[in-house]
Amino acid sequence: MWTLTGFADEISPELDEQVNTLAEESISYMELRSVWNTNVLDLTDKELRKVKSAAAERGIGISSIQRVAMKMDRMASWSDESLLRRPS
Repeated sequence: MWTLTGFADEISPELDEQVNTLAEESISYMELRSVWNTNVLDLTDKELRKVKSAAAERGIGISSIQRVAMKMDRMASWSDESLLRRPS
């Protein structure tokens, strides 16, 4: 059986919209990356408790903690040769 998880910040920067949408779609885990336009590593303890509580109230677990890094420029072309090169 597969467990489906998702980056909730792709739904919205707002926590309630993130967890409500996940619950509506029967997705029971989220990869915590950012909330309120704030990187997970920059959230306060109080904010993290709020995330944990809001997710738990809807039966959503946190599958992993991700940091926003190396997001590809949305305008970059997949045919762009620089995207295909391996780092040295």
